[in-house]
Amino acid sequence: LSKNEAKIKLTQINKYPQSTKNRKAEIIKKFKLPKNIAKLASVLSFSIWMQDHRKGVAWRSSEIATQFSKHLAKKIGVSLNEILHYSADEWRHSFITEKKLSDKIFNSRKNKLYTMYSRRGFYTFLTGKAAERIAKHFKGLKKTDERKKLSLLSGTVVSKGSKIIRGTVRILTSARDSSKMKPEEILVTAMTSPDFINAMRLAKAIVTDVGGLMSHAAVISRELGIPCIVNTKYATKIFKDGDIIEVDANKGLVKKLN
Repeated sequence: LSKNEAKIKLTQINKYPQSTKNRKAEIIKKFKLPKNIAKLASVLSFSIWMQDHRKGVAWRSSEIATQFSKHLAKKIGVSLNEILHYSADEWRHSFITEKKLSDKIFNSRKNKLYTMYSRRGFYTFLTGKAAERIAKHFKGLKKTDERKKLSLLSGTVVSKGSKIIRGTVRILTSARDSSKMKPEEILVTAMTSPDFINAMRLAKAIVTDVGGLMSHAAVISRELGIPCIVNTKYATKIFKDGDIIEVDANKGLVKKLN
């Protein structure tokens, strides 16, 4: 954006809260909504704001941690990818001692499935069958072959469309990949957060694995007037970049065409 365009955008953003309040007041008056309903709507609005604020803090914290990790990687002579396999305690220890993890430990984490979880401040790393048992919960469908058989998914409609949308899939596994999004593509992702907003503005339609009526994808898609289906469970696992799909944001159906 040019400097003048940026000023216009900022003015629009600054006016948005008040314009939203005015729209809500008009709706309350038009439909003669009772005070308890208006209060409930206000609480829901605050909850949505708090959810977005929390996600924003998490994303900014992650970015700061990434910058420190880049510095640490350079300091001890390893790649950033290797640092991302460290636990928080190992990360801090390396900063103090300027020593990296042993190649044996790193390779066991890099080359095999492993899980890491924290309980009461203690980290536990698991590999092999123990890791499989935990990872299985997050994998969705058990076998790749089962995923390939699916060409039609159903989900929850959170923003309706006036017609069936057909377009090219763009899978985004992270907001850091938002620059890959092209105008009129269909955004397919696990879930969205405030960092996805630029990609969402370009999307012809939005499809997510998880989410509900008050999820970030739902709220923003309605504001932008973009058809959106959430809670398809497997969209990011079945579709891939370049696939042509059909999104019916009235029936909640997503169909692969090619």
